[in-house]
Amino acid sequence: MNQKPAIGVALAVPISMLAVVVWNLLKFWFTTNVEIFDRYIDQRNLRKFNRLWWIQMGVYIFTYFILAFLAVLLGTHGIKAFVTSIPKPLLSGLTVAAGMLPAVGMGMLLKFVWNIEFLPFFIAGFVLAAYLKLPIMAISLFGVVFGLVMFFIDRHINEVKKSNSLSTTNNVNSDDEGDFFND
Repeated sequence: MNQKPAIGVALAVPISMLAVVVWNLLKFWFTTNVEIFDRYIDQRNLRKFNRLWWIQMGVYIFTYFILAFLAVLLGTHGIKAFVTSIPKPLLSGLTVAAGMLPAVGMGMLLKFVWNIEFLPFFIAGFVLAAYLKLPIMAISLFGVVFGLVMFFIDRHINEVKKSNSLSTTNNVNSDDEGDFFND
């Protein structure tokens, strides 16, 4: 647009604030669609499932297209005016709800994939986050390490079981022959 880089930086802050508000609103809508997606899966209605999926993606793409278009069209002052016109209770409510959404998502995920064998890892992740105040990336790296350790332990156990089952079948045959001739 033949402007200085400082103008881009000045536009970035209000545009990003507006994008966060729009993203929170879209997340609410996506979350309400989860029950509809579940119902379509239960009904085995793939056509309606796919249609809702594409509508959701279209709304997402179109919303951010309009946001970017209006941000460039209106400039910094227009975006700031829009963001400041949003009532404070709505903004604080969106902030609180956005903070709760990861917990709701975690609960929904645990509802479908929970296994009691995951409990130590769940507790370890909670302790690392809540008490040791580690960032998510560090906790994720611990998770990768724990996963690799468990993978290699399970692989070793399976190899030992396989070799034991092969040796016991060979031993059973030789022991049967020895028992036959020893009687």
